[in-house]
Amino acid sequence: MKEILFVTKGNKAYDEGFPYVFNLSKIIDAQIHILMVYDKPFLETFETDMAVTAFTDAGEFRTVKEILKERLQRIRKDAMNKLVEAVKKYTGNSIEINWDVAEGNFVSNIKSFIKKNKGIEMVVLSPSLNGNGFIGAKEMYKKISIPIVTMSRLKGGEE
Repeated sequence: MKEILFVTKGNKAYDEGFPYVFNLSKIIDAQIHILMVYDKPFLETFETDMAVTAFTDAGEFRTVKEILKERLQRIRKDAMNKLVEAVKKYTGNSIEINWDVAEGNFVSNIKSFIKKNKGIEMVVLSPSLNGNGFIGAKEMYKKISIPIVTMSRLKGGEE
């Protein structure tokens, strides 16, 4: 079966584009795999990095693993809650989705994800990835060799 990779940010606008990708999946009879990409918050990353460095220097590798594991668990829980809410809101629970989370640069995360998941036939990018323009478009088109669909936000009041 065909599979669409829908990429969105784990921010307030995470659900932008869900209705489109859900409808597209029905039209082309494809499964959806959602990749929610989180920015690394500077302060939390700095604190985590400092703790990891201190515990690594002290030879406390178990503690380092626990710190990183806890951060990933918080992100996964946040993503799962958001995705459950979006599926209920836009499909009434009528669709099963696969999902994963990542941190940092979305282009490198997409490329890495596609390498691991050979069934992906199309990438659909949420408007949440667009700031004032699509950052990284050239990089993405050079690195990813499957069709990429980008969505943009509607400007105030347009239908």
